[in-house]
This record gives sequence, structure tokens and C-alpha cells, in this order.
Amino acid sequence: FSYFKNKEVPIQVLEVGLGGRLDSTNVVTPNVCGITSLGLDHTEVLGNTLAEIASEKGGIIKSGVPVVCASQEIEALQVLKDIALRMGSSFSLVGEDIHWDLKHSDLTGQQFVLNTQNDTYNLKIPLLGEYQIMNAAVSVGMIEALITDGLKITREDIEEGLSKVEWPCRLEVLQDSPLLIADGAHNPHAAHAVVESIRRLFPDRRINLIVGVQSNHDADKLIEELSE
Repeated sequence: FSYFKNKEVPIQVLEVGLGGRLDSTNVVTPNVCGITSLGLDHTEVLGNTLAEIASEKGGIIKSGVPVVCASQEIEALQVLKDIALRMGSSFSLVGEDIHWDLKHSDLTGQQFVLNTQNDTYNLKIPLLGEYQIMNAAVSVGMIEALITDGLKITREDIEEGLSKVEWPCRLEVLQDSPLLIADGAHNPHAAHAVVESIRRLFPDRRINLIVGVQSNHDADKLIEELSE
């Protein structure tokens, strides 16, 4: 933090390390909080239910600071909404306040129209998987909060920025022939998203999986998801 302050960085994106409530990044008061889709991960630290994990993740929500949230399972969503209400923070939810309409998808990326409460965007991302559209929706919602806060960002900036996103090892096409895709999904929630994306992209193709799992992850449930 001291380094970035000395460099006079105008805006800083902080990714929480683990959980939220007790993570070391949580010493700051941010301009906006973003919460992506929650799954059962790091349960030995964060809790064994989605509600418990949401309570930890929701610890980043600060008084009066707007929250932009990806769609969630109902038990997680209710916890996050309750925390935001208690903190007096506005709560924008993808699927309710932010919507998208997919126009085209292939191995080079996805084109979609994104509607927020403030604007409409024609977006293209060079990423595969519907969950990446969800992530883009959260990002745009957060950027709009920053614009309201006085940051000079245009619709063109948003459209150009998302068109140049690079995200290694998230359904990343490493080569075309033979087709080889890498993904770093390491919990059942993420694996489920990968499976759904592969089903949409390759409905009739035989898939060979090569899977490596660290011993502290739930290999059985991960492989159960991937076996689909």
C-alpha cells in the first residue's frame, strides 16, 4: 500500500486473498466492493455452508460503500444483502439490476449486450464461458460506481478495455489442432462452470481430461463434477 501511495496510483484494484472479513486487504475503505459467485472453497477456514462463506466474504462491505454482486445461490445472497442493508450500502445484483443478452460465442470469445441501470454497452470479450460474462457484468457495475464517484471513464473505455482482457488458464485455448484448452478450476463450483461451458461449446465432441489436484482440495467432488 505504501508503494502504491508513493507512486500516486490513481485507482487500485485489490483482490481479497482468502475470505474477506479477516483478510489483510480488508484494512482499506474502498470506493466500491465487488463480489463474484461464491462456492464451497477453503471450507476449513471459511465455513462449511454457503451462508457461512458469504458471511466471511461479506466482511469486505463497508458502511455506505456500494456493492456490486454476481448472482448467487439464495442462501449466500440473503446473507450478503443483509450485511449491505446493515451497513447502509447500495446493492446491485447481476440478474436483477444488471442484465446481459448473448449475441455470439465461438472459440475467439463472446459478444453480448449489457444493460445496467445507467447505460447500455455492446461488449466483446476474448474469453470463453458464461461465467466470464458474469464477471464482466460485475466489473462494469463497479466501474459505473467509480464514474459516479468522479473517475473519468467513458463507455468507449469500457468497451475497449474488456475487448483486450487476458485471463490465462480460464478456458484458455492453447492450440487449435489438436484443440487443447487449459483451465485452473480447483473446486466443485468452478468445475461445474467449466463443464457447463464445455457442453455449450462442444455439444457433440469427445473430451479427454487431464486433471491434477493438490492434496488440500476436494478431489472427489471435483472429479465428480468433471466426470459429467
